[in-house]
Amino acid sequence: MGWRFMVFWHPLILCPAILLLYRVGFPLIIRVFEGKKKGEAALIKLKGIKTTARLLSANQTGTYINEQPMVLFKVEYIDFQNHTRRAELKKNCKSS
Repeated sequence: MGWRFMVFWHPLILCPAILLLYRVGFPLIIRVFEGKKKGEAALIKLKGIKTTARLLSANQTGTYINEQPMVLFKVEYIDFQNHTRRAELKKNCKSS
């Protein structure tokens, strides 16, 4: 038969074609449908952005979990759009 046994659905042709489509085709299709803005937003949600915060206050809330006090931290930071933001974080503090 020679090379005539090689049809499109033969594993020697189909497997490399699937791998090539998987590595090149799908990422291109995803980028087209996702758009650049959504990709950046998803990356920010996944990895976050490093910033430095300034501690405004730290007070106990009066709540104890496993005999450890809950502390309310009020912080201020500048986001990636140069807006000053304030946030409140509640954390359990381990006493030493």
